[in-house]
Amino acid sequence: NVTIPVTEAEYDLNCSSSLPPAQRLPYFQALSPVLKRLLSADSSRFGRRWSACEGIFTRKEPRNLLSAHLDRTALSATALEEYAGCPYSYFLKRLLGLSPPEEPEELLSISPLTRGRLLHRILEEFYRRASGEGLLPVKRFPDRCRSLLRRIAREQYARVPDGERPSYPLLWELQIRLLEETLQALLNWEIETGGDFVPSEFEVSFGFPRAAAAPVSLELPSGETVSFRGRIDRVDRCGARIRVIDYKTGKKRIKDNSLAGGEALQLPIYLLAAGTIYGLQGPESAEACAYHLSPDGVKTVHFSGDSWPEKENLLRGAVGIIREGITAGQFFPYPGPRCRYCDYDTICGPDIDRIYRLKEGDPALDQFLRLKESYL
Repeated sequence: NVTIPVTEAEYDLNCSSSLPPAQRLPYFQALSPVLKRLLSADSSRFGRRWSACEGIFTRKEPRNLLSAHLDRTALSATALEEYAGCPYSYFLKRLLGLSPPEEPEELLSISPLTRGRLLHRILEEFYRRASGEGLLPVKRFPDRCRSLLRRIAREQYARVPDGERPSYPLLWELQIRLLEETLQALLNWEIETGGDFVPSEFEVSFGFPRAAAAPVSLELPSGETVSFRGRIDRVDRCGARIRVIDYKTGKKRIKDNSLAGGEALQLPIYLLAAGTIYGLQGPESAEACAYHLSPDGVKTVHFSGDSWPEKENLLRGAVGIIREGITAGQFFPYPGPRCRYCDYDTICGPDIDRIYRLKEGDPALDQFLRLKESYL
């Protein structure tokens, strides 16, 4: 009996079956350039060098475009921190613009972005009105401040669009309760620990198109200059001293006065911005703090202006390595603790640790590893 193929695929299978085993794969690769590229990409993952299939830009043109983009754009500290955490994650998020898949449990809660924006709006409005009503510092009128905070929070909850709330009213009430506990925990902490610093300015933007303050510049060891943009949540004053405050809703993972291998640039950059915006002699008379907020209380991270020349040199070096990595098109994955909560872990796959160990001798990693080891 003669089997007659009825599709192209069956014809190709019949043809390949008559070939020696070593010739079958090249046969299919000749038929399909897409298959050939796919197999080449897959095999390159288990080589000793990072390749174009793993976020390495091998062509000069896209690297030039990246360099030109960074030259004309004010950078955000958060984006640079993301590169320092994992260049591949930065590539997927910042360059490809990939949105993480929606998880089913997210439908039962408000998104971290919505929660963060809501918390920031409530605190900004609270401190503005408390300042206008003469209630600051909060330790002077604790009961009135607690009442004002609850009232403003209720006003802001009512403005959250239905599409940003959980589907079930009971779950929305639960989210409100957790936010209330977080807000009151911050206020109670400031009542108990508040010193002589008084909140004076809120949501201070710099470097954005319509911001009151211009971008903040930093000269790198290469002689190039980069500009930064950002938004300072709060500025407290005590005489000539300034404290810059940034609210965080995530867990505390950074030590005081640390760059954390490039993953903690925001506070020193905000210190630099404060010195420029407020005409200080230098950041020595200022400090920056991150307030990590939760229903259980407040945990803080401090970055002081003491020994600023040394800290600024470290900042220059760290930012320089990150900028060089981006403009060189080096976006390899860097597995670590971040992988546990990374939005793109399914793209890297379960073999990423083994693949990284195979390639950790690649010279492309040298500068990045120096960043992780020398800028702590």
